[in-house]
Amino acid sequence: MILNKNRYSFLMLCFIFWMMESSVILAQSDTPLMSKTKTSFKVVAFLPSWSISEDVIPFNSLTHLQYASIRPTSNGGVTMIENPQRLEEVVSKAHANDVKVGIAVGGWSNLKNEDFQEMASEPRYRQNFISNVLLLLEKYHLDGVDVNWQYPSTDVDQTNYTELLNELSRALHLKAKYLSATVAASGEEADKIQNQVFSVVDFFNLQAYDAAAGQDYSSYAIALSGINYWVNRGLPSSKIVLGIPFHAQPTWKSYKTLVSEGANANTDAHKGNFYNGLYTVKQKTQLALDRNMGGIMISDITQDATGKNSLMQAIHQSIPRQHDLQNSIPFTGTRHNIPGVIEAEQYDIGEEGIAYHDALPENAGGAFRTDAVDIEINASDVNDYKVAGIQAGEWLVYSVNVTTSGSLNLDVQVASAVGNKSFHIEMNGVDISGKIVVPNTGGWGEWQTVAVATTNLSPGKKKMRVVMDDGDFNLNRITFSRLSTTEAIAEDDQEVNVEIEAVDGVTVHPNPGVSGRPQYVTVTFNSSDHSDVNVLLSDINGYVLQNETHSVDAENKVILSLPNLPNGVYVLKIKSDGRSWSKRYFVK
Repeated sequence: MILNKNRYSFLMLCFIFWMMESSVILAQSDTPLMSKTKTSFKVVAFLPSWSISEDVIPFNSLTHLQYASIRPTSNGGVTMIENPQRLEEVVSKAHANDVKVGIAVGGWSNLKNEDFQEMASEPRYRQNFISNVLLLLEKYHLDGVDVNWQYPSTDVDQTNYTELLNELSRALHLKAKYLSATVAASGEEADKIQNQVFSVVDFFNLQAYDAAAGQDYSSYAIALSGINYWVNRGLPSSKIVLGIPFHAQPTWKSYKTLVSEGANANTDAHKGNFYNGLYTVKQKTQLALDRNMGGIMISDITQDATGKNSLMQAIHQSIPRQHDLQNSIPFTGTRHNIPGVIEAEQYDIGEEGIAYHDALPENAGGAFRTDAVDIEINASDVNDYKVAGIQAGEWLVYSVNVTTSGSLNLDVQVASAVGNKSFHIEMNGVDISGKIVVPNTGGWGEWQTVAVATTNLSPGKKKMRVVMDDGDFNLNRITFSRLSTTEAIAEDDQEVNVEIEAVDGVTVHPNPGVSGRPQYVTVTFNSSDHSDVNVLLSDINGYVLQNETHSVDAENKVILSLPNLPNGVYVLKIKSDGRSWSKRYFVK
């Protein structure tokens, strides 16, 4: 291709401006050039409103949830949301894990689609429908819409389908919402989708199942055929999301039901039922990755088994997470909170020498993960895992977010048939635990909890490293919890020789406070020789509710903003310049 001089100059000028803008953005960002990039590979799961429990949804393995479902009315209304309170709970938990939630419109209706047909046939009805959908998204804080019209059969329906998706796409994209469409993988139903919608829909969920009988109802060959069909029609592979069923044919039994009845999770047939087992699901996931597709779709997430038979776990382990080779990233995509519980096997994703160091080149336990760390199933709980085969000098890294300050309780669950072995825990390279001694617990699966106290921690995002000073022990989980007031005072005042109940020299006002609203309390010192002051608030049972450090103002005062407290008795522990006071604080 030959460019004329003016056009060449214009393109070069645009390139220079783009480079300048990019340089400014990079210069202003705290993120290094090699920072991790979130994978664009989608894992989309349909979630039926009539059979859900958000407590078992593997949010860490998903990118999108499609809440199923509502339908249009003939004049552009929408049917009622089922279980709206549960939807709100799901959205809250999904968003906390960076998972988008959409509403599914349509679905199987014995191919009776009068509602879609009549709504889509009139421009005013289409606009009514779009307006109602937008109100629904706003009310429930949803991120997008999936349209599943099964199927626009006549020529008129096909044109109206295209008009509907065009208009809906414009409205959704103006609100920064996504639009997906669930379509047949191939055949005459797929033929009815016009190519004009390819550019307006963000991704297409291919129902590569239920179109054939017997063992071919959702085979690898059916999936491959569906992908080839849409690619040959001109649909970009990046917009194709391959559907995988979590149910069987011809009985429609869920995969988890089949496994509970004795089906082999690694095969695809059991007593006349045909399904996708672990091997096939992994193969389909790899197919989607190899063909640079947009992702995979699950129908539906509630039908999965648990533990080592989980199809979602198989999918999760098959998808390589993109990350900076110089830095590890959180295993679930979200940092572990401290205080909180950290499962030993959920160390960061990253390379040898970055996220972990293991003496052997492969996972000798063969469970849960595929890198070199030795992980086994916990014999006492088949849904739990342990880091085993530990050797001296090995270590694991965890991305954490410390949400409090001061010293914490540290409980570690360990097992050993040898005993007198040790490890320690570091935070940003600083030893916070000291030597943690693992006793002889009576066996490799006989668990005991060893408790120590950490050094003082500061809030913030950090890298925690568990360093194995010796080998020959197993590690299950690590728990950080707040010290009780008694423990905190004893820990803080080891070097301070004062009567802790003495309150001479400081006043607290107002006291009592009033429940039902935040408490603003002034601490006044009788002398002017105070600089910084640490104030620890606990309930009467000794559990720490707030721990903050303040500067004393020119009038020897500190103003505290305490949380909204219910009626009761609390304790304010005040420490400044080597002296300590303890004062009861009442809330009425």
